[in-house]
Amino acid sequence: MEMIRCPKCSRFFRKKDIVNLDICNTVIHATCVDEQWIYPIKDIGTYAGFVKKYAFLSVRSGDVNDIYN
Repeated sequence: MEMIRCPKCSRFFRKKDIVNLDICNTVIHATCVDEQWIYPIKDIGTYAGFVKKYAFLSVRSGDVNDIYN
């Protein structure tokens, strides 16, 4: 599982963290979203669930070329 950080609080996501995915495919902690977050949320779930559900979150840096070939 990739170690990425929340764009708002800069903490690494943990498997059980409740996160939101917005229309720009930005993953952010559910607790970090406030009225200043301008992009609509399109999905809510755990970080581990998102990694399984969304392929762009499970790509490892060495596998990027496989996507385009």
